[in-house]
Amino acid sequence: MSPPRALILLLPIFFNGIHALPPHSTVENTEVEMGIGHSTTLQCNALTNSSQRVIWFKDGAIVAKLNSTQAAIYLDRPPANREKSITFPGSLTIRNATLDDAGKYWCQEESSGTKGDVYEIKLAYVKLHEVREIRVKPTAPKLGQRIAMYCPNVTLVGGPALLYWNFDGVPVNWDNHDGNLRPYDRDRMLVIEELKNTEAGVFECFYNHWTGPVAFRMRIQPMEADPAYDDGMLIYTLNYNNAMFRHALLCFITICLVASAFLLTYVLVACCRRDSRLTFWPQRVYSSLGPGFRKPIFPQPDYVVRAH
Repeated sequence: MSPPRALILLLPIFFNGIHALPPHSTVENTEVEMGIGHSTTLQCNALTNSSQRVIWFKDGAIVAKLNSTQAAIYLDRPPANREKSITFPGSLTIRNATLDDAGKYWCQEESSGTKGDVYEIKLAYVKLHEVREIRVKPTAPKLGQRIAMYCPNVTLVGGPALLYWNFDGVPVNWDNHDGNLRPYDRDRMLVIEELKNTEAGVFECFYNHWTGPVAFRMRIQPMEADPAYDDGMLIYTLNYNNAMFRHALLCFITICLVASAFLLTYVLVACCRRDSRLTFWPQRVYSSLGPGFRKPIFPQPDYVVRAH
């Protein structure tokens, strides 16, 4: 049985409709996450054997034009720490990335206008806040007290980070220091249950982010010592000794200044009064004598017998 005449007439229209459809697009969006100061290379998949020129775009603006056999460096930026980047024909390399480098990048074959994959660059980093010092409570730690140290809060962009504590370069955990140092990651806190002279040193907290660690340091030095610690020996800490020395030195300088002012005043008054010597005792000198000579005192007899 032959097909209906109407169906035969519709076949050309059907095939024409198939050829009229646009070709399937192979452009894909790829998300690239990189850290500040890092480098990455974007490949152009729009190249063919007959490609001659390549154009790279960022957010619709042209950033590089190059031959298909060459590689481009974004903004001709030098590498960080002398690192070497792997390049490909027609690729674009972003070195020492900054926050301004975030955006969408794609390449295009110049003659045919074929567009390559779109790379969306996102920057990952650790954002610091205004407080950038380890906070200690109490602020003036003393031996025997319970001390709490708080690591500064940060904003993590692009993935989590683990918080670690170090004491004089040694990691702090629940197994060392006889349990006297106890880290609490949830509160970004390190607790010293009982401050001893052995805990005097440099404490460090750092966020171990995949883009690089961010560290904060604080030196703990007790303000005073207690004879009950360190095997019964009385130990005065460096800070306490310095405070006592500064106080004694200030008192000594004050006394010297007062004495010098008194002596200077005395000399000036003595120079102004040349007729007599300035003393703290009553004036008992002859006017005919020079300054400094007092009147001689002899015992007076009750009566005098005149000799003949």
